[in-house]
Amino acid sequence: IFVNNPRYEYARLVDFIVSEEEEDKYKEVFGSYIAENSHIDPSVKIEPGVFIGPNVTIGRGTRILSGAKIKGNVKIGENCIIRENCVIGGYGFGFDKDYEGKNFRLPHLGGVLIGNNVEIGAITTVCSGTINPTIIEDYAKVDDHVHIAHNVVIGENSIVTACAEISGSCIIGKNSWIAPNTSIINGIKIGENVTIGMGSVVTKSVEDNKVMVGAPAETLEDAKRFKKIKEKMIKE
Repeated sequence: IFVNNPRYEYARLVDFIVSEEEEDKYKEVFGSYIAENSHIDPSVKIEPGVFIGPNVTIGRGTRILSGAKIKGNVKIGENCIIRENCVIGGYGFGFDKDYEGKNFRLPHLGGVLIGNNVEIGAITTVCSGTINPTIIEDYAKVDDHVHIAHNVVIGENSIVTACAEISGSCIIGKNSWIAPNTSIINGIKIGENVTIGMGSVVTKSVEDNKVMVGAPAETLEDAKRFKKIKEKMIKE
């Protein structure tokens, strides 16, 4: 079938198929609503006020704190902490134009895959992938008020601190540190053992073992070099 706008037609078709599916069934357990087809290890501790959607799997020893919302097609590993009022697996912010130029939401069905010993902070959002899942690998720690967009990969043992924003389809290598209020543009790769300084705006990919600072972000060496040049120019 040949169409003028394949992305839009795909989105419209998937949206129609999803809308025709049967409604999911939920059970109420101590003030939380849990989809009947979810798979939760008996050792998982769930506080009141939690929502767990369909096709969710939660591993042994994980804790889901009050107000957390875990939408469909999410897999959470063992010994994780999912903190208060976070949203995992909700719609990503993806749109295309219809034939009249109006915004039309793209479906996000990929879900989220969270490894073992991961922590997701309070009021943090981890968006569903479009087709493939958004991934947070083992031992990664995500602070409060963080936004992780669709199809992002957070590498093993990395730390993402408060109020950071990671745009869609970014890859963060293992053992990296993302400082508070960092913004990372969509589709770039940050290597392993990278440190991103507070308030940085990352607009290009970063190699392994780098320290990046500023807006736009540059290596610490380049930032120091530019500072010396600026101070010399001011003196002259």
